[in-house]
Amino acid sequence: MLNRSNNSAARYAQIEEDLRKRILSGEFAGGEALPGELVLCADYGVSRKTVRKALENLRTQNFIRKHQGCGNFVIPATEREKLPRCMGKAAVMLPGDFAENPFAGELLAGIYKSASLNNVQISVLPQDTSCASLLEMYYNFEIDAFLWGALPESLPEAVTELAQRRIPQVVVNFKIPGTGAVLYDSYPAWRAVLNCFRAAGHKYAAFIDHSRQNAWISSRRQAFLEAADSCGMRGVIVPVENEQMLKDFILNERKCSAYITVKSYTAAFLEAAPPGVTRAEFTPDEISGDPDVIRIHVPAQKMGFEALRLLVDNHFAEDPGAEIQVPCFAVLGLSVAPYQNIGENLCK
Repeated sequence: MLNRSNNSAARYAQIEEDLRKRILSGEFAGGEALPGELVLCADYGVSRKTVRKALENLRTQNFIRKHQGCGNFVIPATEREKLPRCMGKAAVMLPGDFAENPFAGELLAGIYKSASLNNVQISVLPQDTSCASLLEMYYNFEIDAFLWGALPESLPEAVTELAQRRIPQVVVNFKIPGTGAVLYDSYPAWRAVLNCFRAAGHKYAAFIDHSRQNAWISSRRQAFLEAADSCGMRGVIVPVENEQMLKDFILNERKCSAYITVKSYTAAFLEAAPPGVTRAEFTPDEISGDPDVIRIHVPAQKMGFEALRLLVDNHFAEDPGAEIQVPCFAVLGLSVAPYQNIGENLCK
């Protein structure tokens, strides 16, 4: 039964949802005419204007089509499956601890900004939601597309399954064949930071890599090595799996006096590092940090904004489009003497 709200927008949305469910259940079969506008007005107890708005939305969503002088007819399911999805409902798949994850929090903020501009409804779901549940949501027209962000080191199985079924999705920080991707281009920031290191007299820089193996990390490693080469420095990638491995490297490698680390390893680094060491640190944007450290800001909000825009611009299509790369930027801190008064240097 229709909820008798005084809000006309809520009422046409309820009628739209009710008619869509009746079409999906087979109550209104493919090729069958819907009841006329006056009949629907009486059934739902609303004005003709409200009914017309609900029907207009269903036509936009490719559930019905209008034949002039004959009324609105249900588009058969076999035909509808080949037409674009236009519901404007996206599920954002985040880790269960996303509220405590700075990158995920900033990513979600960017997604919401993009959603408000594009009139997209956002649902946040845990990444361990079963693939069967996600497929049910999609085929019941509860969700049009999926946006995966702040992923763990290995992809959830559902990402691959959705890609194989050609269900619209965009993945942040991973490249999946046939799926939209938003990555960040770290080369400009690497070059800015390494130029600072070189100006301070360093010839050797170590990138402390805690992320193991995946596609976007591989491209970030390559960008670091290319930037080091272009700056005339020796760049070394140091894979570490825990704080003790980091401490052991620092204690045993005395030639290195310039490091790039991540925030989660800051305490361990400071405990082991000798005096005079220069450090740069990765930080999601909008997250404040030690002002005496060169900061490499990962543009999480921008990545979230672009990820949803990629879905919208391609009308939630099976192939959401080309890969997007968003440059991260360096904020030069006070730990490199020649740059003490430079302030911010945005490398875009």
